[in-house]
Amino acid sequence: MIAGDILSRLSIPIVGIVDGDLDSLLHKPIIFPGSVIIKVKPECDDLVGEQVKEMIFRGKTRMIIGRADLEDMVLKIAKDCILHVERF
Repeated sequence: MIAGDILSRLSIPIVGIVDGDLDSLLHKPIIFPGSVIIKVKPECDDLVGEQVKEMIFRGKTRMIIGRADLEDMVLKIAKDCILHVERF
């Protein structure tokens, strides 16, 4: 949520994967409209993040992909871990 708060200042929507373990660091984050936050089971955020890096980004740090397409792909990868999805 911290990255989302920072990127909102640059008008950048995000597809975030969180498990809520550090929510107390930022009480009221600002998330840019068009963003989606996928809350997953405890400790699943790192696992899903690694799978996203491997399966979608194929180890690269940047790529061109639409936000909606990225969201769909991440939701498919995270499907067994998802607790809640919030769209902004």
